[in-house]
Amino acid sequence: MKEPSWIWGPELGGEPNQYLEFRHEFTIDANAGAELCLAADTNFVAFLNEQYVGTGQFSDFPEAKTFSRMDVTDAIVTGQNRLRVLVHYCGVDHFSYIAGHPGLWFRLSCGNDEVVSGENTLWRVSSAYRQGDMPRLTPMMGFTFEYDARKGDGTWSPAEMVSDIATPEERSLPMPVLKQRTASRVVGQGVLSRPKKDGATVAELMQRDFLSCRRNFELFENVSKDAAEPGILPAVIASEQIDKADGAYIILDLKREECGFIDLEVESPAGTVVDIAVGEHLADGRVRASIGTYGFASRYITKDGRQRFTHYMNRYAGRYVELHITNLSGSFTLLYAGLLPFEYPLDMQGRFVSPDTRMNRIFEVSQRTMHLCMHEHYEDCPWREQALYANDSRIQALTGYYAFGEYDFPRVSFDLLGRTLGNDGYQEMCAPMRFKFTIPSFNMSWFLAISDHLRFSGDIEAARRQLPRMRAMMDAYQLEMANDLLPAPRGTRYWHFYDWSDGTLCGRDVHPDRGGLIKLRFDAPLNLFLVLALRAAAEVAEACGESGLAEGFCRQAEATSRAAHARFWNESVQAYETFSGGQAIEHFAELTQALALLCGVPDERRALKLRSRLSRPDNGWVPITLGQSLYKFEALLASPGPFAPDIFKGISTDWGYMLEQGATSFWETIKGSDDFGFAGSLCHGWSAVPAYLYQAYLLGIKPTAPGFATFEVAPVFGIIPSAEGQVPTPAGLIHVAWEKVGDEYVGQLSHPPNIAPVFVEQNTNCRWTIEIKKG
Repeated sequence: MKEPSWIWGPELGGEPNQYLEFRHEFTIDANAGAELCLAADTNFVAFLNEQYVGTGQFSDFPEAKTFSRMDVTDAIVTGQNRLRVLVHYCGVDHFSYIAGHPGLWFRLSCGNDEVVSGENTLWRVSSAYRQGDMPRLTPMMGFTFEYDARKGDGTWSPAEMVSDIATPEERSLPMPVLKQRTASRVVGQGVLSRPKKDGATVAELMQRDFLSCRRNFELFENVSKDAAEPGILPAVIASEQIDKADGAYIILDLKREECGFIDLEVESPAGTVVDIAVGEHLADGRVRASIGTYGFASRYITKDGRQRFTHYMNRYAGRYVELHITNLSGSFTLLYAGLLPFEYPLDMQGRFVSPDTRMNRIFEVSQRTMHLCMHEHYEDCPWREQALYANDSRIQALTGYYAFGEYDFPRVSFDLLGRTLGNDGYQEMCAPMRFKFTIPSFNMSWFLAISDHLRFSGDIEAARRQLPRMRAMMDAYQLEMANDLLPAPRGTRYWHFYDWSDGTLCGRDVHPDRGGLIKLRFDAPLNLFLVLALRAAAEVAEACGESGLAEGFCRQAEATSRAAHARFWNESVQAYETFSGGQAIEHFAELTQALALLCGVPDERRALKLRSRLSRPDNGWVPITLGQSLYKFEALLASPGPFAPDIFKGISTDWGYMLEQGATSFWETIKGSDDFGFAGSLCHGWSAVPAYLYQAYLLGIKPTAPGFATFEVAPVFGIIPSAEGQVPTPAGLIHVAWEKVGDEYVGQLSHPPNIAPVFVEQNTNCRWTIEIKKG
């Protein structure tokens, strides 16, 4: 069989933002199942006989491209067939992409017949898409788009073979699945006036347009004054209804946060300009299309008649879609505007039910938040970044183990991060990525993520593949250590981020320069994360049969723990300082105390006092934010009796507040969209942590050996009168139900064979009935 070739348009080169169409016609006897294997840089959407068959290139590395496998049995026919592929080459690095060589590669198999990319494949520039320089969605993402449906088709020409791209390997994860259109309802409409502004982007134009609200029957000619459901599409606008305005606007509500592809269906005269913005919230009666350097708007120009357009090359996220319709010369009918959800295939196996309806809703929205942040890898948020960070993904994976029983997805995400390891022992900030700086503390979180994955999945081979990287990273750190502590790395490559709570913890240089002296500065969070990382590395090494290596990691962890106490403990304040040495300012933070407790740094007496103060909302320390709250919760829940009620009450208060504000996914910080210069994310994976806490602590199930070979049963009682749910494991589902009956607790536990529960004595005893599931 002939091997596929990488192909591209002759002499086009690697200029950014290219849209190319490819066509391959073939005759085949479709008497067997058919599949299409396809790879591209940067993204693709494929159609066989004009039937959609797949989209979504995996986020890989230029030197290690991957192909996606698609079942095309339903689309192939006996006789003449046509494969059509639209490829977008981004060509500009961003937070989840490293620019490689533009190209397309495919193999279509049906029985013994194969069709491959090569000299028989034709190509042309996609004339409808604007090529070349375009505004970016955000500095962390790719380009916006402009599509002119009036543009005629260009001439097809033979493709050119590209020789310097290696043969791709199959992607390690299933492709996300394209779902049906979201619900979409008109919630605002009116006319607009557009100030003249040379050089403005579409997003800036939309943000600056003057909007004048109209009642629906004043703008839409197909809506009467007594319409029972005025928000239902279609909506028909006649140009004479706009009066002397420059155009009309329509705002649509998708009912909840969604992530997918812009989908538009209209009937219009040619040349109507439809500017499209997608956002997570409405502010000042509109979608915020432009926020600082962010621009969440693109443009579609209509051809004549009825038409549907879907932009498959960028995922958009939000709840609201806003259209600004200008250059209208006749009747315009909006049949649909919204998103086609694009979702990673998951089984929502995890379950938590209690008499507290708010808790139940928090669990459900946590699951939803997590799912929205999963496509090719974990994403911090689906709206403005779509980026894989080690600290974020570690927290997301913990939630996902309980919510979905998903193990392949985190394995691939953590491997992507590991593959970015540099000579200094630090990975890139995100993956795949090539960037000017990294976050040292997040590298420590990656160690925790690997040990978590081993414990939950039982995948020893995945852990063994990461162990050499762990070893190399620790070797690099030890070369820099002074008296068993790791100094804060110096230089512009290192962003010393720990939390969003204040300027100091988020890495801004607030340490004064005292006489220009350059001294080593030591950060307590970095060294405490290092202690946790060393213990995680020891756990992995021991499981992989490297006992000597594990012992070395353990010895260094204990030495660094002792050194951290000696360096950072402030006896007069009875707390750990965040910084020491150099030009460090005096600083005390909840995160620092929580990490010290998790590391076991203070003795028992000091630990009790720290936990007691940490549990108080008025403790006087710099507060922890939603993103790092896991560490505070776990530090307090290590001694659940006195602190658990306040913890779970606080979760109900903070996450319940988001629900009260209409949240359908949980936010980046408690300030919501008002944070970060009105660019706060309203869907952030790290804020799904209650799903983990509810199942790990209120149901009380935690693995204590790889793959749940043994698992702890230790529900935290006294918060709610009963709880019931299920926790997925590689062996099957663990089902837990308990309730308070009189003065005691009664529980039922069922679990698969070959895994064993370990019951932990609580302050209040519980009588358990145990069933081992058959089959």
